[in-house]
Amino acid sequence: MAQWEWLRERLEAELWDDVVVWVAGEDPAAPAWLEEMATLHPALRVIRAARVPGAEPPWAWFPRARVEYALAYPEEEPRVRFVGRPQGMELDLLVEEILAFSRHRRLLDPAAADAARAWQGPHRLAVLTTPDCPQCSRTVRTAHALAREAAETVAWEVDLDAHPDLLRRLDIRGVPVTFADDLRRDGPVPEWILAQLVAGLDRPVRS
Repeated sequence: MAQWEWLRERLEAELWDDVVVWVAGEDPAAPAWLEEMATLHPALRVIRAARVPGAEPPWAWFPRARVEYALAYPEEEPRVRFVGRPQGMELDLLVEEILAFSRHRRLLDPAAADAARAWQGPHRLAVLTTPDCPQCSRTVRTAHALAREAAETVAWEVDLDAHPDLLRRLDIRGVPVTFADDLRRDGPVPEWILAQLVAGLDRPVRS
C-alpha cells in the first residue's frame, strides 16, 4: 500500500500535460492506482478497450491473447506498449514513461534520437523481459524512446512471466531478447547500437 501511495503522490506532483494510458484485454487486477489517478488528476486519462488501436505486431510468435498497456498523447495512436501487466522494474519504467510523456521529456541521447528520426520505417521493435531484470528495463526504455522519436515505429515490451511458452518456443536462454523487424538480438542492446541496427534495416528509397 505504501508503494501505491508513493506512486500516487509522485504522479500528482509531477504530471503536466495530458497522457492517455490504454488498457486492453482481460486484466481484473489492473493497478488500482492507475484508475484512481485518472479520477484525481486531469492530465491522466485511462481508456479500457478490447484492443489497443494502431499497428499490430508482425511476428508469428507474438501472443494473440494478451493484456496490453500503452501510452500516447491524446489523438495519437500509441507506439509505446507493454504486453502483460507491468510489474517489478517494468512498473517503475511505466511510471517513468508516463512522466516523460507528460513533460515532453526525451529519454535518449541526442545522437540516438537523431538517428531514429532519420529512419525510413515503418519498423517494429519488441523486447522480451522478466520483471526483475535491470538490463531488460534499460533495453525496453531504449526501444520505447526510439519509437517516440520515429513516427512510424512501434515498440512492445513482452513480459515472459505472463507468456512463459515463449521461452521454449523461441529457445530463450537469457534476457532481454530484442526483435527489430526480422532481426533478433540476445542480451542488452545500448541505445546507439539499436538505433544503428534499425537504420540498417531501412529499405532503399525509390526515386
